[in-house]
Order: sequence, then structure tokens, then C-alpha cells
Amino acid sequence: VFWERGEMWLTSENILGLPLNVEIGRLDFEDDRRWWWDDDLDAMRITLVGKTMEFALAVGQELGPTRSDHAFIEPTRQGVLRVIAEASWDWDPAHTLQFFALHHRDRSSRHQMDEVVDVSREDEVDAKLSWLGARATGTLTAKPGFFHYWLDTAAVRGEESAVNYLSLSGQQSLVDERVHRKVSAWALDLGLTWTAPVKGAPRLSLGYARGSGDKPNATQRDNAFRQTGLNSNAPGFGGVQGFSGYGMLLDPELSNLAIVTVGIGRALFTSSSLDLVYHAYRQIEPANSLRYARLETALTGQDRDLGRGLDLVLAVEESDWLQFEVTASAFQAGKAFGLQRGEW
Repeated sequence: VFWERGEMWLTSENILGLPLNVEIGRLDFEDDRRWWWDDDLDAMRITLVGKTMEFALAVGQELGPTRSDHAFIEPTRQGVLRVIAEASWDWDPAHTLQFFALHHRDRSSRHQMDEVVDVSREDEVDAKLSWLGARATGTLTAKPGFFHYWLDTAAVRGEESAVNYLSLSGQQSLVDERVHRKVSAWALDLGLTWTAPVKGAPRLSLGYARGSGDKPNATQRDNAFRQTGLNSNAPGFGGVQGFSGYGMLLDPELSNLAIVTVGIGRALFTSSSLDLVYHAYRQIEPANSLRYARLETALTGQDRDLGRGLDLVLAVEESDWLQFEVTASAFQAGKAFGLQRGEW
């Protein structure tokens, strides 16, 4: 039994009669496509709101554990200072430009070589990274129906210190290796959803996402993109609820990957939707693992074909008391899985 801190904040609006708002507490950070962030953070945020433009600037760092049964802050969040900026401009009633920036600086203490640590205290990465990016979204009228488009771009620069741990037991590990590298990488995610003007509003979505990869033998610089760590990648493709845009079962971070997506969907009842989405995955550079995928991935490092995924998603929101989501998902391993290739 435990209690957990969720969103809680103090706010002051229209300061000095200006469209200026200030919030402080545990705040929700969420962009429209959840590609940059979808998380709660201890932070202070200042927002300036205009008729067609909005700007927000936040500074945050975890102040304590979020659960009463945890005696310490999660190692991946301990001592991490974040400065987050977001701006949007509705340059047309149907079109929006957005700009994103994040500076991530890990100021936590580092484990020393040959140090024995508890498994729960393992901190695999200490980084000083900065992300910059932009997004264009909008709706285009077509005959028949209409198109919704999106384009996300991002670049990350900085430096990262990665730690490898050697397992001593189920409770303890030994610091075995530390590797320091410069980081320089990029990513994009673009696509279209066409909606037909008929009963059920059937939809067809096409998408392509690519996160740069790193050469297998590179030592001084890491060119593999990594997302912010606050993201959930859950756009939803026009359904009533968001779900993973990169596959519910594999659910990878967009790093050293190219993903082709094809989806069909339609509205159901008053406020529900059904979607069938297909993904084809390919590594940019052959590697023996994926970065933060849901499936355990032991890869050969010799082939780039990762496989294919299929999701069937039913989302129901018929009332305040009846809301749920059911997903059936499958993944077929590609050549990169070696002897497991072809297995579901």
C-alpha cells in the first residue's frame, strides 16, 4: 500500500492585468503528439498567452520520491535539471507552427569504477544534452474529405557518460565500465491522415519516422538520436484516444530506427473509434539491441530488418463513466533477430 504524488500546483493568472500565468508544483507537461513530453515534473512554469501565439518557459527538478514506498528519487531523475521552452503560432485558423527546446543536465553523483551498488540505484546514463525542434500541423480541405498533416523535426547535441554494470547478484552490481562520448543526432516524424466525409468518418493514415543511428565502431561521437525521456509517442491517428504511434508491442524509442506506418480507422457509436495499424521497422545501422523498447531485443548486429508490427485498437468514450481501451497486438521478428526471424 502506498500513496503517490500526482499533479498538484498553485497558479496565478493574468498577472498585472497581462495574459501572463505562473504555475508552481507538480505540473503536467504534454504536447499534442506526446513526441516531446508526456509526464509530470516538479517545476515552475511561466506562460504568456496571445490571440494566435503562446509561449511557455519552465524550470524543473525532482524534489523527492513520488511514491511513499520509495525512499529515494529514481536514479534516472535524481539531480536532473530541466529547462523547457515551447512556443506555438496559429498562423492560420487551420495551421500551426510550434517550436520546442529542452536543456537536460544531470548533476547527480556518479558511481566510481569497481564500486558495488544496489541494483535499484543503477544509473546507466549521466548526460548534458540540449534538444531543439519544430513542428508543423494542420488540416487541408480535399474533395472528398480532408487531410490532417504533421511534421516533427528535432536535433540533439551535448555529451553523455554511459555506465556498464556487471551483475553480482539479484541485489547488487559492480561498475564495470564507463564510456564518455559526444552526442550529435537528429530525427523526423511526418505523415498524413485522410478522413472521408461519409458515415463513420473512415480514416487512412500514412507515416514515416526516422531517428539517426550510430556506426558500430564509433568511439568519440554518438550519432544515434535519443528522445527526451519525457515522451510517450502516443498521437492516436485521429482516434478518440492516443496510443503508441510506433507500435503497442515493440513500442521503441525513435533511435537508430526507420519506421513506416500504415493505418486505417473509423468512428464508432457516439464517441468511440476502431483502428488497425501496421508498422515496418528497420535499423539505420546494424546493432545488437534497441534503445528502450518494450520487447526484450537480443539482435545479431548483422542485419537491419527488425520486423513488422500490427495493432488493433478499440477506444470507447461514450460517457464520463464508460471509458476504456482494448488493444490486440502482434510482432513478427525480422532478420535482425537471427534464429528467431519469422517468429511472432
